[in-house]
Amino acid sequence: TVDGKEYEATATMTYEMADQTETVVEAMHSSMSDLEWDTYNTPKVIPTIGQHPRLRFTEADIPDIIRNLESEECAAMAEEFYTYLGMTFNGTFSSLNAIEEAEGRTNYNAKNLLSIRCKALFYALYKNSDEPERAAMAQYHGKTAVRAIQRAMETIKFSAGYDIYTRGDFQYAAAEVYDWCYDLLTYEDKQNIAAKIQKISADSESKWPVEIGTAVTSHLAGDLIQSNWMAIAIAMYDEYPTFYEYIAGAYFDVFIGSRNAWYVSGTHHQGASYGVAGRANCDMTAQTLIYQMTGGANDYDGDGQNDGVYALNPIAGTIGYQYLYSMRPDGQLLREGDVWEENQTDEDTIWDAGAGAIERLANLYKNGYYRRMAHEMSGGMAFTGEGILNVLITHDPDVESQSYYNLPYTRYFPMPSASMIGRTGWNMGTASDDVIVKMQLTPVYLDNHQHRDAGAFQIYYKGILASESGYYVIYNTQHDAYYNKTSTAHNTLAITSISNRYGQQQNGYVSDWGHVGKQDVVNTVVGEEFGPNINKPEYSYLAGDIAGSYDENVQEAVRSMLFLNLSLEGNSEYPGAFIVFDQIKTKEVGSKKSFLLHMQSEPEINGNVITIKNTEDDYNGKLTDQVLYMGTASAADENYTITPIGGPGRQFVVGNYNYAHTENITSDLCQEQGWGRVEITTKTTKENQTDYMLNVMYVSDADGSTKVVPAKLIYDGKGVLMGAQLMNHVA
Repeated sequence: TVDGKEYEATATMTYEMADQTETVVEAMHSSMSDLEWDTYNTPKVIPTIGQHPRLRFTEADIPDIIRNLESEECAAMAEEFYTYLGMTFNGTFSSLNAIEEAEGRTNYNAKNLLSIRCKALFYALYKNSDEPERAAMAQYHGKTAVRAIQRAMETIKFSAGYDIYTRGDFQYAAAEVYDWCYDLLTYEDKQNIAAKIQKISADSESKWPVEIGTAVTSHLAGDLIQSNWMAIAIAMYDEYPTFYEYIAGAYFDVFIGSRNAWYVSGTHHQGASYGVAGRANCDMTAQTLIYQMTGGANDYDGDGQNDGVYALNPIAGTIGYQYLYSMRPDGQLLREGDVWEENQTDEDTIWDAGAGAIERLANLYKNGYYRRMAHEMSGGMAFTGEGILNVLITHDPDVESQSYYNLPYTRYFPMPSASMIGRTGWNMGTASDDVIVKMQLTPVYLDNHQHRDAGAFQIYYKGILASESGYYVIYNTQHDAYYNKTSTAHNTLAITSISNRYGQQQNGYVSDWGHVGKQDVVNTVVGEEFGPNINKPEYSYLAGDIAGSYDENVQEAVRSMLFLNLSLEGNSEYPGAFIVFDQIKTKEVGSKKSFLLHMQSEPEINGNVITIKNTEDDYNGKLTDQVLYMGTASAADENYTITPIGGPGRQFVVGNYNYAHTENITSDLCQEQGWGRVEITTKTTKENQTDYMLNVMYVSDADGSTKVVPAKLIYDGKGVLMGAQLMNHVA
């Protein structure tokens, strides 16, 4: 019994070392010591030999962790911690039968591994306790953890393939036990743990010896190097300093630079889902490991400052705003890049996949807005599973929740993101009257989970109205690669040429719109502004030339987007408007130029007016788009077309082929596959022709007035001045 908590535990832990010859152990131990790890420069910071713990926390942090463990705020997590602590798992995972073996199944149980980690943490926290009973219990749990982690790495059966996450869990857990229970390890324990880490890593994506690979995208740019191998390198530095120099050297030489270059935008290129909640969280794991290893929030030298080293530029701490501003009143996110939450989260449920990442940012950068967001996503401090360790170790109770209403309604995310999100408020719930508009230029395309969405926009009001379409379940399926990630699935411009015709067969598949997605800075910002009041702006404006995302036929493609917050003037019937003006110059005669507009339900088309409604579940939003102009400077195109493409069997059409996904999807999930799209198209009649498109949109309640509020074209007929009047606004 400890602090009133009762649990059963055997008096002695039976443990048998699996058969493994001394020769093999010595050979693998030597490989970690003797391989050439001299590819990178000596890292800027190194661990202190003899200092343990140093992985995730140091001795100076222990009082704060104990405070969290004993606090009322973290009571639910503490209860779960003690539940895992009381488990009697000795490291032996259950055996698989012949059929399970043949099918490549795994016997992994995350709770069992977490119980080992909790025992190791308890030892580190209480081994020097003044209470004899608690100190004795710490000794017991520490010795159990040392034995169990070695046994677990011997009895685990990984599923077929890389099984990167399970292997990563073992790498990270082994590093924790190695560091937190360091003074309990014998020489043989150290050798055996090192050997087993190498053994389970040999078939992993990062291999053994470790292959750094790309530092920008892919799993190697995520937690494989920055989290798992970094943890091992820190924990085992005393015995294997050259290995730390290799891993940390790569981190400081390669990873840091590419991240700092992008984080000046306050975003992650893989989107809010895979970016902030996924890859950026891996970046912050490495950042936290370095920060805590070097002192964290402690002031060792008495200069009044925290001694922890921030490896990344401090501006990296602003990436949480990408997630925050993308948060919709219904608890979901505006879609950007691949979004895994759609196929993992039920309707009417706040998306919580990024809660741990945002909580980490809140503690690391002392940000009260992040604290509030993390609590809303997690239901207070209701983190579970591995999340309990992350929070108990790093939680800073001095970071108080702050109201979003202290934030400006619009935020611009500069190059290399060049995107903007404008809002009319921060109210939650499907009945919220808030409008959210996202505009993006995507100057740089880096592939992987990023989409080819230069010039795209989204509009939310009582449900998503101008949406993206497509659905992400499995990476790089036909649906994913040839529809979901393409510009066709976004509210972009479609510009075809003779060399890259829409619907043309390429490599056996129908081509996209010629939106080539070059991996370089290809698009430029023409203008960005919001105001006049920067906290509650009446207008939010973003414009850029996105021609670089197309082939050589496109000489200019300037898209100008303007969001008007009409609610500020008391207009509750039409709280927001959005105007898009496109100026496109192409070389070839016959080039088609189309304005794409996606929606979740079949639109109504009446003349030049397109009406989109979202009345599914509790949504009640409507978007009205008026096509004010299509044509050249000298003459309007009276023959432009408005073509709906969608509905069953036509939702994901490129050319004449529908790239339907083949995965089974539960109807209760918060999927937004889309009904399809509308294409508003004009066609060039001469070389080097410049065409103009002007669309004026506004939102209202779906069950409100059916009368269209007319927009008026402003045009001098010379190609010098073009604009629109909507209600009492002129743009």
